Amino acid sequence: MRFWLLPWIEHQRRDEYWRRASVCEDYAQIRIPILAVGGWEDGYSNTVPMLMEGCGDVPVHGLIGPWGHAFPFNALPAPQIGYLKHCLRWWDRWLKDVENGIDREPAYRVWMNESFRPDPDARVREGRWIVEDGWPAPRITPRRFHCGPTGLSDTAAGSWTRAVRSPAGTGTTHPEWCSNGSGGADMPEDQRADDAKSLTFDSAPLDAPLEMLGAPIVTLTISADRPQAKIAVRLCDVWPDGASSRVSFMLFNLTHRDGHAAPEPLEPGKSYRVRIALNHIAHRFHAGNRIRVAISSEWWPMMWPAPEAATITLHGPDCALDLPIRPPHAEDAAWTEWQAPETAAPVASETRREARIERRVAYDIGSETTTVHMIKDSGSEYLPSVDLLADTNHEEIYSIADGDPLSARATAIIRQVLARDGWSIETRARTTLHASATEFHLSAQIDVFENGERVDSANESHSVPRDNN
Repeated sequence: MRFWLLPWIEHQRRDEYWRRASVCEDYAQIRIPILAVGGWEDGYSNTVPMLMEGCGDVPVHGLIGPWGHAFPFNALPAPQIGYLKHCLRWWDRWLKDVENGIDREPAYRVWMNESFRPDPDARVREGRWIVEDGWPAPRITPRRFHCGPTGLSDTAAGSWTRAVRSPAGTGTTHPEWCSNGSGGADMPEDQRADDAKSLTFDSAPLDAPLEMLGAPIVTLTISADRPQAKIAVRLCDVWPDGASSRVSFMLFNLTHRDGHAAPEPLEPGKSYRVRIALNHIAHRFHAGNRIRVAISSEWWPMMWPAPEAATITLHGPDCALDLPIRPPHAEDAAWTEWQAPETAAPVASETRREARIERRVAYDIGSETTTVHMIKDSGSEYLPSVDLLADTNHEEIYSIADGDPLSARATAIIRQVLARDGWSIETRARTTLHASATEFHLSAQIDVFENGERVDSANESHSVPRDNN
């Protein structure tokens, strides 16, 4: 098996490697009914509205809850739903021709998040279910907020500029791209620490609640002092006491401003007009809260830094946020309840070592280095029915020094064990990624043990040219 990370790094443009298996190249090839399911904390929630919009010739139903990357019957944050029962109704209709009415129900059902306090280990999201007959929904209209020297406002300011060069360690309040949906502090925490390292534009306190559904759009006139630069754009919900909750975000490589197929370096000092669609979201801002747009030139460790630290400058008055506003509708009240979650009985097991999920962020003042250490220890479980012990531990370590993008280093260490009485197999894998100004450097090692004796090993090292990345 070829080391899976290598082809990803070898294909830094949207070439045939990516296009050949991507449904968005030709939605017309899909000729079957689709039930698309996602969660707002999942990394793939945008797939649901994209399928609904692209596959207009077949029945498509979309379902998005508050969840991370797990099944809706057991995912966090709650509430969970009777997802398997919903799937059975879908299959009965389209595989057995049972007229159960599911095809006449609203095509798009999503969880509208209520304003929430920042909590990286959130177990519940307050809110309600809402419905639309399809997507895009005609009753959703954009509301424009202009960015300016005083924040977000309904009217554009005159000419202005604001610049930012974020510290290399900016982004540690939100290191995970995709929550695993099982809890364990892998969701965003209070954004204030990173907001302080970013350009921020705040609205006045809202005089009434404001509800949105869809992709917020941030349009910027922007320049950089380096040929390569990246930005992270966040939409935050700011409470009266200053707490900042991340609502949506998007990372944007400015050399990919005209698409991923043919990235082009920037001309330092030249202004470019860019349109950045943030991740889809349904969110209700409380009256009295503020809306914040935060823009940083770094987002570690989720975004690999450009070869040189860049200063990013915004040029007004042509910078704005467009929120997809959705007014509440009476139809929503008819879809407030789902059937209760139901699954097969869990397999009997005995815990031999407790699972442990930790996220640590450290800053070394002397070396000005930020290190993010994530421990994802699944613990050790014994399954008596098959006389098997399963033990897994996973660690990720990311470090970077201020002022030195080439110091960025990512390491993943994974240990897995399967054992029975008198027999065991174990794998230990270690992968490291770092970069020079012109190349990515990737190394991987795996050792395999049987009954405590190493029986196989493999080592790989690869260097891949950086391509406007």
